[in-house]
Amino acid sequence: MTKPEFLSQWLGATIMSDTQYGGFTVSTGVNALEPGRHVEQQTGMVMTCVPPHYFQATWDAPPHQPSTVLVDVVPGARDAHLILTHGGLPQDLVESYDMFWTTALNRLHQFIAGRLQARPARWQIPYSAGGA
Repeated sequence: MTKPEFLSQWLGATIMSDTQYGGFTVSTGVNALEPGRHVEQQTGMVMTCVPPHYFQATWDAPPHQPSTVLVDVVPGARDAHLILTHGGLPQDLVESYDMFWTTALNRLHQFIAGRLQARPARWQIPYSAGGA
């Protein structure tokens, strides 16, 4: 969940910035300018990471203000529970991000179970994460 080298396996093609600590670019398929239309990449900044249980990042979807993604993994008696909160989203992006996070979390489940299928062709490698 918190290892950068595994993010592309479930989140979408992701690269970490080599110029800004914690900066990243990820292919989401969500278009902040025209909801419902595809966009290749968005940027963010990891604000807090406590492996393997907690992750907080800003999520940039210009022209909107950055939103915040919180991921908390809570150990259970036999398994773990993942709580994902994406706060501060403009109302017109909620449906698009609901679909994005549902797909990403399904891919995470498949990755953990060792059943990850080939990535759909629409998920392309981001161009750059420099200065995210």
